[in-house]
Amino acid sequence: MDTRPIVTPPRGATRAVRHGGRDGAPPVLRVWMRGDATVAGRQPVRRFAADIARVAEEEKLELAGWEFAPAGTGGLEARTTVRWDDPRAGHVHAAVMLRQDAERTCEWAVAADCEHGWWYDVTSPCRMLGIHGADFRDPSGVLCLDEAELWSPEHDDEPDEIEEPLRIIADPARTVGLFVVSIGTESPRSASYGLFPGVVAMALITEEGRDALNRRLPRQPIPACGARYFPAPCDPSMSEHRLGTSHASRSATYQRLVDEALTARAATAPAGLAAATVALLPRPPGGDDPAGGDLARLRERVRRLEDDLARARERQTATRQALQRAECRREAAATRADRLAADLDEARARLDDPALERQLAEALTDRDVYAQALEIAEEERDVAVRERGLLAIRLARAESAARPSARPARSRAPAEEVPADFGALLTAAATRFPLLLLDDLDPAGTTALDAYPKAQVWRRRTWDALATLDAYARARREAHTADRREPVPHLADVHAFIRAGRPGALISANIVALGESENVNADPRYRNARMFTVRPETHPTGRAFFAAHIKIDGPRPPAPRLHFYDDTCGPTGRVYVGHIGPHLPTSRTN
Repeated sequence: MDTRPIVTPPRGATRAVRHGGRDGAPPVLRVWMRGDATVAGRQPVRRFAADIARVAEEEKLELAGWEFAPAGTGGLEARTTVRWDDPRAGHVHAAVMLRQDAERTCEWAVAADCEHGWWYDVTSPCRMLGIHGADFRDPSGVLCLDEAELWSPEHDDEPDEIEEPLRIIADPARTVGLFVVSIGTESPRSASYGLFPGVVAMALITEEGRDALNRRLPRQPIPACGARYFPAPCDPSMSEHRLGTSHASRSATYQRLVDEALTARAATAPAGLAAATVALLPRPPGGDDPAGGDLARLRERVRRLEDDLARARERQTATRQALQRAECRREAAATRADRLAADLDEARARLDDPALERQLAEALTDRDVYAQALEIAEEERDVAVRERGLLAIRLARAESAARPSARPARSRAPAEEVPADFGALLTAAATRFPLLLLDDLDPAGTTALDAYPKAQVWRRRTWDALATLDAYARARREAHTADRREPVPHLADVHAFIRAGRPGALISANIVALGESENVNADPRYRNARMFTVRPETHPTGRAFFAAHIKIDGPRPPAPRLHFYDDTCGPTGRVYVGHIGPHLPTSRTN
């Protein structure tokens, strides 16, 4: 835990001497404080006493001289009294006791009486005597400083960072009231008034540290840009205080709480070494005033009422702000509702517009005309491509006949008439195209296409597609038989074969797709719908993904497709046909 001091309180302003407390309460004439110190050397008590004597000489304090005696713990004990004049508190009479607690550790206690009273802006006796700094602390470990510490526990899962602040806050031995102030407080100078070494200390905490601490102290959270005061357990008349943003930025808040802590300390009986130190001082004047307790209780009641009023005002402000935000949201929603209502009325008015109805009817008519023209163009394209393929076959035969020494061309003759239904088409294709594997094709989906008006067109396109695949497989086999070592561009795949216009290519390359969309490839449902049976020599699992397909017709349902798997370079040297039928499932068809 980083304890680097970063805030020093202002102590130099002049002020008239006060002879009474808040609301006329009697001044605090006596305070006490105690703690531990780490001192170098083999005789820590004597070294500590020498340091205090040196400070007294530098500050021109009247030190009566040290008395040393054996302590009951086996170490050494020292005591003395000191006097000085303070411009605010008047004449001060203090007693100091030191006792060796362990090797290099001393227990110390200070009790001090003053003439006019102890207030937030009076120099603390600890500071006057030099009992402040990183070597001095109260019994819980809070440093006795005239400036604030920095707590920066960033993670509550790092015990070394979070446990130390938690232990200090909960330690019943703590004799110092503790302000824990968020480092985002608007006015850190105001927070600097919350320091009185030996009685009140302050720790600044980072925003990360505040979050980590609040997770461990859900009932005692430190507000964002605010603070919380944890009173010393030895001062039972003090209670915790939550300081919101507005209160944490006021110097008067810290001044009041420091004055109340001094009052509570004066009303608390000292314990341990502090009790013996107080015994070195005479009884302060007015210490037996019977009205003091009643006045203290009245002041405590007034303070609680003031705190309740401040909290009520904070809640009222928060409620007012929430109402304003809700009103803004309501107005924005009403404005949007009015705008949407106006848009709806305009849309309804346009919907009933005869001109728009005429435009819609004309657009639908144009769509039908263009769709019909597209079908005619596709028919003409299919005929042209088919004729080109047949002419390529005749040309190959003619060239072969012109070369008597060459082998006769093995290209097939133009196909016979297309079978009259899809069932007959599948039967004929199994015989007509030996390089196609249709063994595991489901005929039910294929024969269902006969029920559609365009079945005759689809049968011819399917037959031409099968003939093209067979011609492609035959060309690949002939190239392999000829043992060509150089690559053949037009035999790279079916698409290249068709685009090159090779003999037997009876369909357009525009209707061939060698893969599926990214959505189909990534979705297991759609990918599984395209898994079909293959022979074990092609794939050990007996199934493969048939991504390549030929569009028998356009996108309108049933949008028939032919899915195939090119194994011409594989063990079978053939092309599998896995599906001829309606479009397989996709995100659009579902």
